[in-house]
Amino acid sequence: MTGWIASEEGKTFSVAFRNDEGEDSEHASSGHILVDGRDIASAILRPGRLYPATRHGAKINADEVRPFTFSKLELTDDDSVADPGDPRGKDIGTIQVKIKYIRLGSVVPLKKTNPEDIGVVHEKAKKAGIHATTYKTTQKLAKSRAVSNKPLYPNDEWEYHVVFTFRYRSREILMAEGIIPRPEKAAEGADPLGGPGKDVPEERKRVWRDESDDEDVMESQEDGNASKRHKSYHASSEDDGGLPDDPSSP
Repeated sequence: MTGWIASEEGKTFSVAFRNDEGEDSEHASSGHILVDGRDIASAILRPGRLYPATRHGAKINADEVRPFTFSKLELTDDDSVADPGDPRGKDIGTIQVKIKYIRLGSVVPLKKTNPEDIGVVHEKAKKAGIHATTYKTTQKLAKSRAVSNKPLYPNDEWEYHVVFTFRYRSREILMAEGIIPRPEKAAEGADPLGGPGKDVPEERKRVWRDESDDEDVMESQEDGNASKRHKSYHASSEDDGGLPDDPSSP
């Protein structure tokens, strides 16, 4: 499933996902969040959970996070500075959420994340005007703990059961490419991306909470060989609290 997001330079954002089965859900699920092609954050939903799992940034340790922030991508035409064939080009400007069913295990050490900015990219690898995500600031977060997990269906041919892909661009680029209408063509009082002007049924409206009780999914070798995906466990951190949610999440 694919969609578009109007990004704004300097604005922070969050990513949230939920199980629409809510209290009727029977299995836990994990979601890996990839930003600009990098697996940078994750969370799990326990059976019966009614509210979304939300991530505001990349956790650099158990109690600190670097918020996701839209930023202008720096380009160059100098081959000595950046590779014209940079393979990252196809992934810059994307947010993916990859979800699968899991079986929960025991508490394990939390693995730290070391997010790095994209840096300078060759103009042949990505056209001008594209945004990227940066991680320049740090904020405190309630301390987390990790819980191991493994695939619920180890013999499933699909590594993930569903993948959501969001491509983010400036509103000007989205209008120029005809992805969203220009203001004069948009319906009066409506957001071209389906914001407040869109009529949403009451039962489909989001319930926003902080990151309390959220759990992060990170690689672990608690049991089995990590190179054999279906036999290895992964680690999921269990949060005691977090930042306020941002209703502008994808």
